[in-house]
Amino acid sequence: SCWLPVWEPPHCEGVEIGTTPEGFEIPCGRGDNATVKLAFAFFYGVHFFPPIIISVCLGIIYRSILWREEQASRFGDIENVGREPAVHSDQR
Repeated sequence: SCWLPVWEPPHCEGVEIGTTPEGFEIPCGRGDNATVKLAFAFFYGVHFFPPIIISVCLGIIYRSILWREEQASRFGDIENVGREPAVHSDQR
């Protein structure tokens, strides 16, 4: 399956959650809520952060273009900035 399995070691069968069986150091039931936390993190990571990242990037692009237009407007007609002047047939 495509989900995070809960790991239940054999020595914890029939033992109360939070107790440590003899000969072991890690208590049984440790990490039981890890799948809930990971599911929460994946859900919000996929649904919450991309719109924020997209908005920030679009804001940066908008400010960059606005700055370029302000720079170009200091030199005259913004529509023709960077273009060669048109040569009419009577000017040849």
